[in-house]
Amino acid sequence: MLMTTALLLGSCAEKKQQSQCDGAEERFVDSVVARMDLKQQIGQLVQFTSSGNIDEMIDIARSGMMGSILNDVDPEHVNRLQKF
Repeated sequence: MLMTTALLLGSCAEKKQQSQCDGAEERFVDSVVARMDLKQQIGQLVQFTSSGNIDEMIDIARSGMMGSILNDVDPEHVNRLQKF
């Protein structure tokens, strides 16, 4: 969720420089954040280092307490985490 939000914000920032941002991306991000409780919002700030245990990382991500994962270069892990 955080990755999508970051991509959308980055996209909007680029468009603003080009005076083409209509605010749709910002409204989408605001609506996603509004549906999250404070614990989930704080969880999106947490960066995990891969433990190698993909099932454990998926459980943590599902709980909303993981904003991103660092140092996981296994494509199968990354794909599973993106699709959960």
